Amino acid sequence: MGAMVAYIARVSNPNNQDNPKFDGLLNYMIRNQHWSPFEMANICMEIETTRDIARQILRHRSFTFQKFSQRYAESEDFVYSEARMQDEKNRQSSLPCTDKGTTDWWEEAQIDVMITARAVYKNRSLC
Repeated sequence: MGAMVAYIARVSNPNNQDNPKFDGLLNYMIRNQHWSPFEMANICMEIETTRDIARQILRHRSFTFQKFSQRYAESEDFVYSEARMQDEKNRQSSLPCTDKGTTDWWEEAQIDVMITARAVYKNRSLC
């Protein structure tokens, strides 16, 4: 990637754009805070995660996203979430649920919702 950033930085010096020596140029740009050539770099990656984690990633506006759509492909995966309780000291945190009745209810409720949602979705074309 360094060679590409150096190539971009040398756009006004086309006779030197293919110069393989670029470490000094990159260090100079960093030292003098010439960031625009670095802003041209990008990366494309695939992340397979749950919707909960995806929501956290999507909050960052420095990314562009292409999400899996169940409109075009069927997803057989359903991720169950564990029962968690609100942390009374920290509103941004949660604690494991230690009540077996609550955890059993939570698991059964998720299964019921998943079965109902899947059945309704598969029968939507009957309308």
